[in-house]
Amino acid sequence: NAFNSIRKAIKIAEKQQNKEHLLQAYNTMGLIYWTLNDLEKAKINLNKSLGLAEEINSKLDIASAYNNLGLIYRKEKKYLESIEYFEKALAIDKKLKTKWGRGYDYRNIGMSYLRLGGLEKAVLNIEKAVNLSSEIGNRINEAKSMLEMGNIHLEKGEGEYKKAIHYFTNTHSMSKNINLPEVSWRALKGKGKSYWMLGDNEKALKNYKEAVEIVESMRASIKLEEFRNGFIENKQDLYKELILLLLETGEKEAAFNYSERARARSFIDLLGNHKLTLKNDIGQQLFDKISEIKQQIHETKETPRDTEDEDFAKNNAKLSSLQNNLQNLLIELKEKDPQLSSFVTVDPIKIDEVYALLGPGVALVEFLMTKKEIIAWVVHKGEVNLARIPIEEKKINSLIKKYRMSMQELMPMDKISRDLYDILIKPVEPFLEGVRHVGIIPNGTLHYLSFASLKSEEGYFIEQHPIFYSPSASVLKYTFARRSEEKNVKVLAVGNPDLGNLNYDLPLSEMEVNSIKWNFADIDVLTGGEATESWLINNIENYGIIHIASHGEFDDINPLFSALKLKRDITADGNLQVQEIFPLKIKADMVTLSACQTGLGHISGGDELIGLNRAFFYAGTHAIISSLWRIDDVSTAVLIKHFYRNYKSYNKAEALRKAQLLIKKFYPHPSYWSGLTLTGDYS
Repeated sequence: NAFNSIRKAIKIAEKQQNKEHLLQAYNTMGLIYWTLNDLEKAKINLNKSLGLAEEINSKLDIASAYNNLGLIYRKEKKYLESIEYFEKALAIDKKLKTKWGRGYDYRNIGMSYLRLGGLEKAVLNIEKAVNLSSEIGNRINEAKSMLEMGNIHLEKGEGEYKKAIHYFTNTHSMSKNINLPEVSWRALKGKGKSYWMLGDNEKALKNYKEAVEIVESMRASIKLEEFRNGFIENKQDLYKELILLLLETGEKEAAFNYSERARARSFIDLLGNHKLTLKNDIGQQLFDKISEIKQQIHETKETPRDTEDEDFAKNNAKLSSLQNNLQNLLIELKEKDPQLSSFVTVDPIKIDEVYALLGPGVALVEFLMTKKEIIAWVVHKGEVNLARIPIEEKKINSLIKKYRMSMQELMPMDKISRDLYDILIKPVEPFLEGVRHVGIIPNGTLHYLSFASLKSEEGYFIEQHPIFYSPSASVLKYTFARRSEEKNVKVLAVGNPDLGNLNYDLPLSEMEVNSIKWNFADIDVLTGGEATESWLINNIENYGIIHIASHGEFDDINPLFSALKLKRDITADGNLQVQEIFPLKIKADMVTLSACQTGLGHISGGDELIGLNRAFFYAGTHAIISSLWRIDDVSTAVLIKHFYRNYKSYNKAEALRKAQLLIKKFYPHPSYWSGLTLTGDYS
């Protein structure tokens, strides 16, 4: 509602050419995006506000913009830059003799010094903030400043924890009275950490759990998924600290439940709610605007340009602006949809439900990465076992970066594959005895790893087990529920669409889709000029198996614009984007995307995978086979042929495993055979 109101305020101020109202609206919009963790949009709006404030020489608004830009830099961990902006604001507020403004300035300067480890300067500034705010009755800033005093004493460590608890207790009481839930949960988290450090685990757990309840009630009130993703992203430390504390007290099942509560929440909400459509009861005018901007985006992308051309930066800036405008219109569209207005959150799965979900011979391995260790739960046969792997997050991230580089460049993989096996699989091996199928629930950068390629002395992990993946155990609840006793084996195979440029031709992908005909009698094959985006959108719901072998484009800046490349036509630009896949009605048991890196997506702090996989799941498929990196065309074509041959006699995970092992005999490097992964229902 705040977002929608400010958008209206901006339009009115622009129409009236009221610069004062306009700069205030941009300032507020910037703060909304900052709260929701969209820092780029926050900067854009705050810089607009600053420019207008300087234009009309409004010192108070200039100071406000400086202060808010400082918040952005601090969130980006650019602490020295943030202090520069805060001190610019302080200099103006001193001249204006405003105690209100100085109270905020001193608190923000103190917070940045705290994050830099400068505790003395932090205390000096925060104390000034507390005193000034108390003096003028600014209860909001007083509560926030008291919170930072608690954080300072917590940071000081042993001997200061009781003082920290005193400040956190007062902060929580004050913030509760004046309805500041964002401060309340932080105070409870700090209080929980302080009690934990003092060895009082019971009180620590009570405070952490109360903090989580506040966070989740706040999140539930956010209607739009775009905002929910950002909201949960900077609250992961709360969940991780609570999980570590639960493990310390021996509550591994409760820790698993909180791990599920922390991950892929927006995705679970989407799957758990009734099928939503974006196209009911929406004014034609709004759709016309969306269509117009999409066309402008297409034209801008198609404009020939040289990276050394002086217009290159301008063109990129225009493209970014158009994409932002489109996303804002989509948000406005959703806001006006009455179905989306009643959007509710869905409870994540609990461990008892996971026990009931898994069949005999199936185990789930759920990973959680923390700063100093990786936690792995193994769920099998109605019990959960635990492995705690001592390794710093920075080290595992570095190893995975090296792993992916080695894969892409066809460099020797033996050592890195063994190292990662020893770190991630060896500790859970004892719990996989008697297990056939292994489901992997990754976390963080583990999403970019093919566990099939990890190697022990006995061989690759895929040689021991068929493997499948899921963003969370909760997601499996919905994909498993879509199972049908009868397979719909009507196949749609799309390959090598005509993209209007010979450089984009994929002749082997055409062979790939034609080879599928040998395994299925009821099949439609679309290649070249027939493989249009419009035809696919209009007919996709008729098929039980959908195979698309085309170029994929992952947009890491704005994942909603990631796309599969198809033939353009009169009504569609040929880019089947994530945000266009969501409203499709797909009834397929399986979608295979053998395009370049189609399995990649942006991984947010809340472990939200935002990309093509997610869109196809929401549209209705049970399972997706997609690629983690650019895979050789020849090996992929042969692998796909054998996969579908196996699929007629085996479940999906087993069929993929057998095809991968066959390709491994002829193409030993794992880059050729391990890049395709199965996500969702393995059966």
